Amino acid sequence: MPDAATTVFISYSHKDSIEWDKHIRDFLAPLEREGIAEVWMDQRIRAGEDWRQAIDQALDRAGIAVLFISQGFMASSFIVEEELPRLLARQQAGDLTVLPVFLKPSTVGQDAITFNAPNGTAQRIRLTGIQGFGRPDQPLSTLSVPKRQAAYRALAARIRELAADAAPVVPPGVTTPPGPGATPPAAPPKARAWPAVRGLALILTALPEELAAVRAWLRDCEEVEHGRTGTLFERGYFDAGENAWQVLLGETGMGNERAAVIAERGIELADPEVVLFVGIAGGIKGVALGDLVVPNKVYQYEYGKDEGGFKPRPEVNQPSHRALERAKAVARAGTWLAQAARPGPGGAVAQVLFKPIAAGSKVLADTQSALFQFIRTQYGDAAAVEMEGWGALEVMRQGGIEGLVVRGISDLIDGKETADAAGWRYVAAQNAAAFAFAVLGGLKPQPPKSTPALSPTPNDPFTPWDSLPLDLRSRTVEALLQCDHLDDPGLRTMLAGQLPADIRRRLRLGNTSVLDVTAIVRTCYNAKGGIQALKDVLGTHEQGTHCLDGALRMLDLLG
Repeated sequence: MPDAATTVFISYSHKDSIEWDKHIRDFLAPLEREGIAEVWMDQRIRAGEDWRQAIDQALDRAGIAVLFISQGFMASSFIVEEELPRLLARQQAGDLTVLPVFLKPSTVGQDAITFNAPNGTAQRIRLTGIQGFGRPDQPLSTLSVPKRQAAYRALAARIRELAADAAPVVPPGVTTPPGPGATPPAAPPKARAWPAVRGLALILTALPEELAAVRAWLRDCEEVEHGRTGTLFERGYFDAGENAWQVLLGETGMGNERAAVIAERGIELADPEVVLFVGIAGGIKGVALGDLVVPNKVYQYEYGKDEGGFKPRPEVNQPSHRALERAKAVARAGTWLAQAARPGPGGAVAQVLFKPIAAGSKVLADTQSALFQFIRTQYGDAAAVEMEGWGALEVMRQGGIEGLVVRGISDLIDGKETADAAGWRYVAAQNAAAFAFAVLGGLKPQPPKSTPALSPTPNDPFTPWDSLPLDLRSRTVEALLQCDHLDDPGLRTMLAGQLPADIRRRLRLGNTSVLDVTAIVRTCYNAKGGIQALKDVLGTHEQGTHCLDGALRMLDLLG
């Protein structure tokens, strides 16, 4: 082992952060733990630090540079004009080794990089001329997960080999000791290390002020697009010490249906371990302005039958046990109150209540209304009313994902305009966000879910679906999404409910990440006779539609 860890500079596009956090990071983590390498990327830069100086220092002391090449990488002016010229010049001088990783399809084979050689002459080089991992014409994203991970394992092995032989790099301006017994100069200050991101979370809000309250807890936020639909999310980082999280943040708009759709897209995009829905609500029983309600169950109060009058048939969803238990522990500790926006009316301390909430599509603004009286009569234990919690929890339930709802009380139904004018919407949103992040910080990321019933062998974490060519999987999902009964979330749930019992059981038990089209076809492919069952059910509902033939052709290719 070298006397000092070799700095490994990671050059990448932020658009590829999910691939880094889900697959690559784990292969390099042992090198840091053993003191062999310091893996440096810009996620380590803290708020308030000079980001340019931090990057300059890392570029100067790096002994290895790993380039994760995609079109986002090639399109980045900072990477192409700032990072790469310095890295390539240092490689030509023999001070650094560049390791390209051809991650995604790109124009890397056509685009040349200009840099100044150590002798001062301008040179141009294509990155395809440097031996790397993957191939420009067959980047890693086109390979199966096992093959991708084999490439990342080989990358880690090469870094280990290079670091074992490397002498510590002396940054410019720091002189080496003149000889034995001399006192070495002080090392240049390092930027504070950003804790390794160990978990992925999805946080959803319905309104812009709720989104702003949550975003204030995150650093380095950037826009992320759900490719199939164009839905925009933001991705940032939450420093919770050992339990640091990458957070995908989305605004759903109002209503259970919208909340369910956006939740599904966020889960499809990030595959999170936990989902939190954070926002405001109207209090109807036993609560004060600024209080929090973390519902132990959420009623969808609009389900029922109109037969000689409306007869409710309530649908109920509940948070996950683990998340709810952590929320109770946070409430008992009370430390989150230090981040509360302000005391409640009369200086009262905000309370956290674990009581039911009623959710529907109507804004309730009058305690004399028929709707208010209906909710008080039929759902007498509900402490608050809102519009999205049931839909979000339904998607969590179907996907077997941890999560809960956190609501700050912004009004007490009557006097809503007065409460709004007094700023209680802001206070309620801030309190809900503070409590939600206290919960998230207390949750420890869990190891990946095992799916022994679906795995080909006990030692293989990948299912048969994962070994199919990526292009075949993608084209199959795209063909299925053309079918009305798979593109619409409600119809999709109905269709999935008509699949064989063993497939329904696997979907409900969370052996897939979420009840989306990929989850359904993946589960069917991994189950004996599942593809034929999916074809039968789909044929029944989509009979006569133009999209059915294309979907069935793709399913036939799967066998």
